[in-house]
Amino acid sequence: MSQNIEYQDSDWVRTIFRVAWEPGTYLNLLYLLISLPLGIFYFVFLTTGFALGLGLAIIWIGLPILLLMILAVYGLTGFERLLAIHLLAQEVVPLREPLPQESAWQWLRGVLTTPATWKGLFFLLLKLPVGIVSFTMTVILLSLSLAFVLAPVLVLMGGVVDFGPWVADTLPEALLCTILGFILLLVSLHVLNALAWLWGFMARALLGRSFT
Repeated sequence: MSQNIEYQDSDWVRTIFRVAWEPGTYLNLLYLLISLPLGIFYFVFLTTGFALGLGLAIIWIGLPILLLMILAVYGLTGFERLLAIHLLAQEVVPLREPLPQESAWQWLRGVLTTPATWKGLFFLLLKLPVGIVSFTMTVILLSLSLAFVLAPVLVLMGGVVDFGPWVADTLPEALLCTILGFILLLVSLHVLNALAWLWGFMARALLGRSFT
């Protein structure tokens, strides 16, 4: 019985620290960091393109523009699906099941009618607001953690670590900051992995022809 409890405790501790050396953690961080620039690009591109297409639709020129924008949405959705698969390790089903020997018109009609295209558009528009949150949290948590961890370096160079009501200006105090920094870093990585899991959930729900 005691051996079983000891094994469970060891497994629990391993789970806490394993986040620091798992490759998936750093792939998640990469996804979170690129979510903001991608979100800005998607928002500007989609709002400009659809606004131009709708504005010119009255003279028919806008209709080909709208068609091209829908095809662009389909392509960008496919790109986001690949990011979710390779960076977030998600199983996202294909956007649509191709018909055997389908013609170009059948393919186009399938793209226009599949719900995945329109769900993908919603995902692309969500990329900006959620990307802002993801990028901000990632930068703040990692920067704060590394600032604590590197406190002894600053003190040895003659500086101080000022936390407002508490100033660490001696090496023992700086070493205490380092310990706290490693704890904060572990907590931060778990929080950011949870945020990446949320992105994966959204990808599975919105980037495939069905939710799995």
